[in-house]
Amino acid sequence: MNHDAATPRTLLLRLAISLALVPLSVGCTASRPAWLEHRGVALEERPARPADQVEVWLDELPRRDIVVVADLEGRGVDSTSSIRKMQERAALAGLDGIYWIECRGARARTCSAKAFVYDRGDPLAHDASIASR
Repeated sequence: MNHDAATPRTLLLRLAISLALVPLSVGCTASRPAWLEHRGVALEERPARPADQVEVWLDELPRRDIVVVADLEGRGVDSTSSIRKMQERAALAGLDGIYWIECRGARARTCSAKAFVYDRGDPLAHDASIASR
């Protein structure tokens, strides 16, 4: 008996197992939280805020001067959920917003962004790059 030859029944069984595992792998990637890498900018302690108070600038720069304080990456089931995870992570850090959003991967499940605070004239924050429109 040749064990290397795949019978139609074996092929169907392999396909069924593969299809059964797809939802499990999607669920695993969807649960990964966004991570935040600080850029070494000294800021005062910032209280967490609601995620809906963190601005998301998709196609343009914020209208006021900003200080970029961190790089974010989020992974979800699609770009919308990835961006939402980054917004939630920025909210935990008490940041004002995210911009320069780039999404990549199959169905754009992984996105990155720059996290910022508005420039309030803090001399310590001026050690970082300040962007303006």
